[in-house]
Amino acid sequence: MERVWNDIKRYVNCYDCPLKNVSRPLLFEGEHVNWVKVMVVTEGPNEEAEPEFIASMANHPTFTFLQALFKGNFKPRYEKHREKPNVYWTHVRKCFLKTKQTKNLTKDEKNFKGIGDRAAKICSLKAEYLRREIEALKPKLIVAVGGKAVEALFKYSKDKRLHGKINELVFKKGGIFSGVKIGEVTTDVIVVPHPSGKSKETWVGLAKKHPKAYEVLENISLKIVEKL
Repeated sequence: MERVWNDIKRYVNCYDCPLKNVSRPLLFEGEHVNWVKVMVVTEGPNEEAEPEFIASMANHPTFTFLQALFKGNFKPRYEKHREKPNVYWTHVRKCFLKTKQTKNLTKDEKNFKGIGDRAAKICSLKAEYLRREIEALKPKLIVAVGGKAVEALFKYSKDKRLHGKINELVFKKGGIFSGVKIGEVTTDVIVVPHPSGKSKETWVGLAKKHPKAYEVLENISLKIVEKL
């Protein structure tokens, strides 16, 4: 895993990524990779901030949503005098999207979506950082938060169960998929909507349309806790 982290920090295989050398990656490094069995994958860090801020209740709604999924037991960072981390939190797009330098690359905020999508494709498909992290960690469970995370896993695995819209994967199929092969690793995958973004695509937005949303969320949370 340290080799993967070093490659990310040195922009190895980043090609012509618009964030290369103008942003910096968010990495939750540490010895926890030796015992952690659960990986969480989100789209990517947005506004530039330090890891201790992002991995805290201050990072709303993402961190608070993950805390709810983990029933208050979401610990992605190692800190002295505290309990060891129980989850490896990573992203499809490794670098922060909005920094002082990257804002100078665009004429207006609307262009950030294009930059983010392009950077995510390079990170996940060309550099294959996420696949390498999965093969290094060998997690028993991967929690994919949002469409970008699911798309990346599907492209690695080609498991047809992961193909489809978020609301179908979560509310029609239950959001839990066992025995998904990704590279050299076979693991369970949980799919959940992202808590931010367009209202109709968030957990709250989708849950309003599905009467069994609470039951689905409870089953997902129990599965996560079981794997910790």
